[in-house]
Amino acid sequence: MTRLRLAAIVGTAIAATLVSAHPALTRSRPSEGETLKTSPKTLQLWFSEAPSEAVSLITLADAKGAAVEVGKTVVNTDKSMSTEVPTTLAAGEYTLSYRTSGDDGHTLRGSFKFFVGGKSR
Repeated sequence: MTRLRLAAIVGTAIAATLVSAHPALTRSRPSEGETLKTSPKTLQLWFSEAPSEAVSLITLADAKGAAVEVGKTVVNTDKSMSTEVPTTLAAGEYTLSYRTSGDDGHTLRGSFKFFVGGKSR
């Protein structure tokens, strides 16, 4: 019985280490679901580990799914990546999508919505 408990504890510790080894989004600007009063000039995402410059990408789409122009994705020294928004976004809903990978090569993809000037439904 003691060996079984020890094996369960060790197995749980190993699983927790493996799960935490993958990159995770820790915060963003704008944040998920946030309503901004004005158009953002920059989109920035922070991760639990440094994003890979080779695969990191931020894209933006409007409520109809049409691509919105953003600048080149830049990987920063503070475990973040960012891009400039060269035009003023009209009021409405936007979907920010991202792709990166971390130290282990695991690709992380995600997306979330934010709003400019009020929620558009």
